[in-house]
Amino acid sequence: MSQPTSQSAPSSPQATSSSASAEAAAASATVPATSSTPASSDGTLDPTQFFPSLSALLRTLEQTVRQWLEQPHPWPLPALQKAQLASLLDDLRRQIELLATEHPLLLIVLMGGTGVGKSTLLNALAGSPIAPADIRRPTTREPVVYLHHSVRPERLDPALRLCRLVPHDREPLRYKVLVDTPDLDSNVPEHRDKLVRILPIADIVLYVGSQEKYHDQLGWELFRQHRHRRAFAFVLNKWDRCLTEEGYGRRPDEDWLRDLQAEGFQRPRLFRTAANLWLQAYQHQEGGSPPHLPPDEQFRQLQEWLEWGLTRREIEAIKARGIEQLLETLTQTLRRFMPTDLEPSLPALRREWERQVQTAAEQQANVLLRMVEQYRTEIEHYFRNCEHRGFRGFMAAYLWATQWFRESGSRFRHPWRSAWSALSSTETAEASQVPKELATFLQQAWGWNYSSAATPQAQPLRELPQRLFLTAQQLGLPGPLFQQALDAATPSTPLERDLQQTLLQAVRQVETEFHQSGGPRRLLRLLLVLIANYAPELAFLATAATLLWQFIVWQQVPGLFQLALVLLVPLLVVVTLHLLLNLLFPLKWQGLRYRIAQRLQQLLHEQIRTHWLAVLDNVLRKVQQERQRLEELIQEIGRIHDWQCRHATQAEIAQLYAS
Repeated sequence: MSQPTSQSAPSSPQATSSSASAEAAAASATVPATSSTPASSDGTLDPTQFFPSLSALLRTLEQTVRQWLEQPHPWPLPALQKAQLASLLDDLRRQIELLATEHPLLLIVLMGGTGVGKSTLLNALAGSPIAPADIRRPTTREPVVYLHHSVRPERLDPALRLCRLVPHDREPLRYKVLVDTPDLDSNVPEHRDKLVRILPIADIVLYVGSQEKYHDQLGWELFRQHRHRRAFAFVLNKWDRCLTEEGYGRRPDEDWLRDLQAEGFQRPRLFRTAANLWLQAYQHQEGGSPPHLPPDEQFRQLQEWLEWGLTRREIEAIKARGIEQLLETLTQTLRRFMPTDLEPSLPALRREWERQVQTAAEQQANVLLRMVEQYRTEIEHYFRNCEHRGFRGFMAAYLWATQWFRESGSRFRHPWRSAWSALSSTETAEASQVPKELATFLQQAWGWNYSSAATPQAQPLRELPQRLFLTAQQLGLPGPLFQQALDAATPSTPLERDLQQTLLQAVRQVETEFHQSGGPRRLLRLLLVLIANYAPELAFLATAATLLWQFIVWQQVPGLFQLALVLLVPLLVVVTLHLLLNLLFPLKWQGLRYRIAQRLQQLLHEQIRTHWLAVLDNVLRKVQQERQRLEELIQEIGRIHDWQCRHATQAEIAQLYAS
């Protein structure tokens, strides 16, 4: 509904100049965009190109940040911060859609408590009762949207499309939309929820108060939440009731101004209005100002500011300022996702993890050795079989016979199965057969079933990830950075198979060291093997030749004892060589256990260290990548912010924002 000209036209020369500048701005706004760049020839920003360029930059930014938010992360992101970032991105998308239009709309939302006169104020600004106003509380149950008839409902935010739309034909308010909202302190929760949904899309919040309600708790908390992201102007309505004849105490406007300055508003824009008097004058078709207006009443100034003070220049500045604050909030939110820099804590963490790995290797080696302890006889037999490699002839037969008696009560291998191995001269066949039999024996003796549940043999290794996690927490590092990486690095297959292979590898290495060590020990063993392979046969031949010589030359018939010497002398040589072999190369369990323990700890430490310290390097790499990605996003936001500050046309809007 249109308003009389006398009510919409400015009444002062200053207002007239404002009107002229507004008309010039409106005229310039209608010039079509012919340049493909935002800047004109004199270096200033073409107003028809600023918002499209900004919208394109923001759209790319929104897609990039949302893609980062939805992609997998090395650790779970906090749910509350994710929800806050998603809300900011939704807000940014709404702003992008609004900026994409040729003439962006300025959304002015009236906010206030019950009975402060928001609906009466909107009716007075419209010049007719478009919003319900009554003594019943609450009166406004649905938002009332006051907009120009040329504005299609599709251009409005979805939160406003289902509200009550009241069109008008007032040209000064062509690109401005006024919204009367339900009371923020309504006893109906749905009313306040509607206000909360509308506030994020507001460009200017017109905070309406009265002498009773200008600093109520609910409204002030809501104001504090949005004061850094929204432009605020303040209306102290029912001004005719604020001035009393007594004149004692601080006036409500002075008290409110003091509180607003404490909240960061250096020069808050506050209007003192008596909207009910103006509405009554319009309803009675009275021209000019209502009679008996109280001193300092500023309804006319509020009307002129909404119609002529908020020109395209101010609209662009407010839009740009809202985007600027949104980008600052987005930057702060992204910084909360920034993972801790591990570089300063990395040396201490690596030392502690090394200590935990060494402890786990020692504990796991002790567990395996305690299991092996009960099979010491079988392992000694295995090493003796390996020790007998290379012996032939009488020495091999003697060693096989002695080993046969020793292995008669062993669970390692049946003595008749080892007969061929002991007498065989093929060393490679024996070397491949015995380790395979040892592996089969250990698997059967320990009863490891890899398809069944986990056995206690690998308990130290299973406890290691939790120890590493607790160590990181004790050093002050956030647990989620490591928990997911440690869980992912924990083997899904049973560890017993790997432990068995490690133990067998340690036994084989000890065997290699024991029998194939270099230096004088190796030369001495080779010499002893060489003597043992030929000395018994030579002794047999020498004894037999001596007896034969005595019989042929001296005609001496050998007796039974002399004939027995043919076997006793080689046997004595074999026994002497065997005793010498045991003396020079003793094979005792304590020595074997010490060597197996050393090799087993070394192999376990190597394997565990390679596996779990790689997790630390992997976490460090992912943290650096995540930090780098967030820094790039923050830098991109900073570049858009700087470009906007350089090119946006700033107007006199500082008093609408808190510092």
